[in-house]
Amino acid sequence: MSKLQIREVGCIRYGKVSYPYRIHWLCGLKEKIVLDKWPANLIEMKTGQWIEAIVERDITNSGKLIRVLEFKPIAPIPDMTKQQAADYFESLPVADLPNADLPIEEIVTKLAKEVPQKGWDKLPSDLTNNLDHYLYDKDDHDDV
Repeated sequence: MSKLQIREVGCIRYGKVSYPYRIHWLCGLKEKIVLDKWPANLIEMKTGQWIEAIVERDITNSGKLIRVLEFKPIAPIPDMTKQQAADYFESLPVADLPNADLPIEEIVTKLAKEVPQKGWDKLPSDLTNNLDHYLYDKDDHDDV
């Protein structure tokens, strides 16, 4: 599993339960809150509260949330719109990403080594020759 720690901004939602139930991240993801993946003080947040969080995601599994390492509420802004939240998010410092100085080829090679063999076995044998077909569903499929 390859982990990536990133900063995200989201809005807490309660739904029909008495504890935080869902988070709507500014990036567009909507995730059910699993309480054991969050710091205990999450329960203090009210529905509609915007937060800034440091999250850990599994980049080999579609960015699945592993856990929230820390979070803090964003000072309330009356009727905070998505655009206001986006402006705040853009004002945050750039993340300090591990391996950011490595060439992309080395990063991809490291990640490829973490894919289990059964994952590679699922790829079509003609993938290299027909990449456009598989990526863009083009009709120019070569039989090899």
